Amino acid sequence: MHLPHSVFSRKQLDLFLWLLRANHVDSVPSAKTMTTLNKVLQGICGIETIPYDGRLGHRYYVNNLSQILAQEMCNPKVRPKLHFYAEETHPHLRETRQADRWLKQVRAEDTTPMVRLHKSDYYIYEPAMLDNQAVCIPHRWFARDGKFLAKAWMLEQTLGDNNIPGWIVRRDREVEVHADQFLKNFLELSQSFRLYGVPDPANIYGIRTNASALQPWKYTNPVLGNQWHARAKGHRVLCLPLWLYCDDTSGNTSKKWNEHNSFLFTLAGLCRYVSRFLAYL
Repeated sequence: MHLPHSVFSRKQLDLFLWLLRANHVDSVPSAKTMTTLNKVLQGICGIETIPYDGRLGHRYYVNNLSQILAQEMCNPKVRPKLHFYAEETHPHLRETRQADRWLKQVRAEDTTPMVRLHKSDYYIYEPAMLDNQAVCIPHRWFARDGKFLAKAWMLEQTLGDNNIPGWIVRRDREVEVHADQFLKNFLELSQSFRLYGVPDPANIYGIRTNASALQPWKYTNPVLGNQWHARAKGHRVLCLPLWLYCDDTSGNTSKKWNEHNSFLFTLAGLCRYVSRFLAYL
């Protein structure tokens, strides 16, 4: 017997257990057994609540956000319906992922940084070779008509100070690349660039925008690539945007006013009708 959302007092729980015994229900647990069971189940499946002391001396509590999100990702009713990429549906706009805020305005670093194509991971800010052997750097992934595309900057071959071949990132030559046009990701190109007669993709000498002077490349360490590529260790990296809102739940006990603001969130990657449906489960 486990009541995960129970807010009953110990006396109320004793009453329920007495009613079960009075109706000749077998193997009725004791209140102590139920309390112990709840603690065990909370440790296995529950969410850690972390206490904090506010700057004005008040105590408040926060549920562990990473554990909440982990449970959402494991939830079979939620995970299949989540979207992790912005979607271009112009001129139609129905969902959060289709708005310009996610599609264009949010920093690319705060969006899903990679897609998996043919068992290879293509990360933003890493050189990649296309099927025509041109080299580009994707800087934003998005979806259109159910397929992935990238906003990318083309790379131009150049010679460095020591006549070592390398690349200039042409931000003034932004292109739109379909996912099926990608041939080799950064790691694969780093191992085979000599076969294609192109410079080492780790040799990035700068960025050019219009006719401006060459600017240094600061998005990544060009030798290591995107930090998430190494940190992921072969796992997918997904962005999980949240709608955050605050609910004023202040109230009073006797004559004392208790200020209490609850911060809550919903998953922005869910369709609106799914969010409303899950709210009532």
